Amino acid sequence: MGKKSVKKHYSNFTHRTLMFRLYVYYFITIAMLGLVAFDILTGQVNVVLDLIAIVCGFGIGMLTSRTSHITFDKRLKKIISRMDFFGIIVVIVYTVFSLIRENIITFFVHGPAVGAVSFALITGVMGGRVFGIRQTIVNVLAQERIQ
Repeated sequence: MGKKSVKKHYSNFTHRTLMFRLYVYYFITIAMLGLVAFDILTGQVNVVLDLIAIVCGFGIGMLTSRTSHITFDKRLKKIISRMDFFGIIVVIVYTVFSLIRENIITFFVHGPAVGAVSFALITGVMGGRVFGIRQTIVNVLAQERIQ
C-alpha cells in the first residue's frame, strides 16, 4: 500500500510517548493559533506580519522536529524516538533563539505587535514540529513497508 494508507494508521505503530508528544504539540499549535487569530481580530497586529511570522516559525519548527532521531524498533514493532548529537545541537540553537526571540522580533516590529508576532512565530514553530514529526513517522513506516 502507498503512503496514503500508512498515514491513516501511523498511530497504531508509534510508541505512546512519541504520540503523546505529537498530540501535545498539536494542541499547543491549535491554542496558539487561537491567540494569533484573537490578536488579528482585535487589531494588535497586521495580518501580513503574523503570516510572515508563522511561515518563518514553521521553517524553524521543521528544523527543530529533527531533534529526535525517529526509527522503527523491530523488537517493539513500534516507531520510537531518541535524541542524537544533531538533535542536541538543534535544541541548543533553538534554546538560544528562544531566549533572544524578542530582540530579533523588535528589530522588525515595534510596540504591542511584538507580543502578537511572537505568538505567531511560536505557532509556526509548533506547527512545523507537528508536521515534521508526522512526516518522519509516515516516511519510516513507508520504508519499513508497514501497512
